[in-house]
Order: sequence, then C-alpha cells, then structure tokens
Amino acid sequence: MFCSKCGTEIVGNFCPNCGTSVVPQPPLTAKKTGSKGKFMLGCLGLIVLAIIFSYFMANRSQNTQDSSNLKATVTREGATFFITNNDAFDWNSVELELNHWGLRTEGYFAYLPKLKSGEMTQVGGFEFAKKDGTRFNPFNTKIQKLRIYAKTPSGSATFAEYFDPSAL
Repeated sequence: MFCSKCGTEIVGNFCPNCGTSVVPQPPLTAKKTGSKGKFMLGCLGLIVLAIIFSYFMANRSQNTQDSSNLKATVTREGATFFITNNDAFDWNSVELELNHWGLRTEGYFAYLPKLKSGEMTQVGGFEFAKKDGTRFNPFNTKIQKLRIYAKTPSGSATFAEYFDPSAL
C-alpha cells in the first residue's frame, strides 16, 4: 500500500515519510453490474412469451372447434362450376374464392346468400371478380383452385377443390 499524500510505500498504519494516518481499505474487486437485472429481465421476457403463446393456443383451439369442413361436390364444365351442398344443413353467406393463394396472389370472389342442403347451384367464371372489380377471364387465366367459405349452424366452415391447370 502507498501513501495517498506523498506516494511512499507504507507498512503499517502511518506513512514513514510524512506521518499521514492510513486506514487499510479492502482490496477493490470487480462488481458484477446488472447480472441480477438481466436475470430478472430474462424471466419477465419468458413470462410474457408464455402468456402470448397461451393466448394463441387458446384461440387456435377455439377456432378449430368452430371451423369444420363443408361436404360439397364441385364439378366444372369449362369455366362454369356446379356446386352441391352435401351437408344436412344450409350454408349461409357463402363466399367463393377462385385462384386465391393467401398473401401471394389476389383471387377472384363470388357470393351467394344461401345454398340449401342437397341443392346444387351453377356459378359462371365471369361472376367472379377481384376486389378492384376486375372480372375473371377464363380465356386468359387458368382455373386452379376453388375455395368455399360458409356460415353453418356450428360456425364457419370451408371446402377446397383443386383443378388441373392444363385441363379445359
């Protein structure tokens, strides 16, 4: 240890050069700064993630219970679709999507107020339109997929039919 006034090395409690009293101090050690705070922040983050995960799992389970598959028969002659409701209940607020592949493409839509149980309806390709009003043109665009959404007594339900794009 060295004197803080004159810098002389001290052996004891007084400086042999200037007589300054020196109180021994514990050696300096590096403090772990923020390790407890980081641990607490990590725990809080895990709790938040667990809550978010639980919320989405609960909603997914609820949606799965409300959503079911429609029983349908879809046939096609050229650009005309023949859709039969094979369920024992009516479909309400029926939305038909043609060639819609999620976020990648914008599909064409047609709407039916109701399709009764056991009934068949005919929907022509020109009845489908994009949200901007552009009509489906079967001479320029190949038919690839038809998806049906409908409200049923137990909630919403869907049906999808895929077509060979090379077929007429």
